[in-house]
Amino acid sequence: MADRKIGENYLQALIENREQVNIFLRNGVKMMGIITFENKNWVLVKEPSKSREALVFKDFISTIYPKGSSTEQQFDTEGDHYISNLIENHASVKIFVANGFQFCGIIVFDNNNEYFLVEDKNHVVSIVYQKNISTIFPEI
Repeated sequence: MADRKIGENYLQALIENREQVNIFLRNGVKMMGIITFENKNWVLVKEPSKSREALVFKDFISTIYPKGSSTEQQFDTEGDHYISNLIENHASVKIFVANGFQFCGIIVFDNNNEYFLVEDKNHVVSIVYQKNISTIFPEI
């Protein structure tokens, strides 16, 4: 329950700050906008240049990150021990997701097989849903 709360708090901070985000869906579609509401099943996204809002189901979301983030890369996982070591050692990683997007940064939180919080070099934190990750590997 506490693990889920961290992701909810992250989304709530994005909502409260009215922060522009990029949202990548599992089918490769990229959305940009402001998340205006979220619950356990979906987020409501207002597109910046339009007066319409889109209802996006969380199960279909691959990645959410703040617009302007330098985080853009990809990865492969080898189990809980491997991830724990990366987190404990603050190892810089590349994370590849199913839509071809790539994240670079450090995994700052793992909520046991639902999502990671990944912080890039500019201290921007993104939520990456694990079911959409193809590969994780340490940066050299």
